[in-house]
Amino acid sequence: MNAVRNSEIGKKVAQLYRCIVKRQVQQAAILKEELDVRFKELLRDDKMVAYYNLVCFRYQMMLEQLQEPHQLEALVNCLRSDFLLNYYYYFFSGQYAFYKERFTEAVDLYEQAEKELAHIQDEMEHGEFYYRAGVCYYKIDRFDRAMPYLDKARRFFALDPMYVEKELQAKMILGNLLSETG
Repeated sequence: MNAVRNSEIGKKVAQLYRCIVKRQVQQAAILKEELDVRFKELLRDDKMVAYYNLVCFRYQMMLEQLQEPHQLEALVNCLRSDFLLNYYYYFFSGQYAFYKERFTEAVDLYEQAEKELAHIQDEMEHGEFYYRAGVCYYKIDRFDRAMPYLDKARRFFALDPMYVEKELQAKMILGNLLSETG
């Protein structure tokens, strides 16, 4: 019974993350509130706790209620064998560094996340990664690196009609890159 409850909560956390990626702020807030209540029922599964805390950190970034991610590092360090948690840790930390305009640090973190990306099944997650890494390379004038990342993002986003806006954003930045490079 407890394993079923943990599985249900895990699915809700994944649903919350999807809402965050799609920037569905109201739906994300509803799910977050529900999860905050239900999380107290959760069996103390370290991986589930880490997953929930990482997604909550990403939720805070979406709302721009940011705090330093150092508390997450200790949580994830004990779970090094979990590719998804490692990926999320580096990817979200990279997003945080980008937000703080520490672009070189963000690139380093994205490169760490990319090492785990092969283990991630979700195509839209690949699109999101390539988009964010591409934008980061664009910000530091590494157009040679930005272009293939943004093109990959565009192709992934084109697979799902729910990501039309993201696809268009990737195309616009690619257009800027082509304009800037002649």
